[in-house]
Amino acid sequence: ALAELLEFVPDDALVPHVHFSLAEARRGFRVRYLEVASLPRRGSNPNGTMWGVDRPPILPPARLRRFARHAAAELWRVSLRPGADG
Repeated sequence: ALAELLEFVPDDALVPHVHFSLAEARRGFRVRYLEVASLPRRGSNPNGTMWGVDRPPILPPARLRRFARHAAAELWRVSLRPGADG
């Protein structure tokens, strides 16, 4: 199954997990979820933060907005465009 799914994910994908999810759904794969143990985050905020401040700004940082634009374009180009196989 993994070998089949890898065909639909670019080597340099920004969001490979999203491509995998879309390919799984389109190919009719049954997905099971397993509990995974993880280490607690370091730092003052146990939940983590992408803002780097105590109070989030009105808009996400420019770097995150740029990433989101590029990821959305990649998803459309590879997995979401009309007629996409994956």
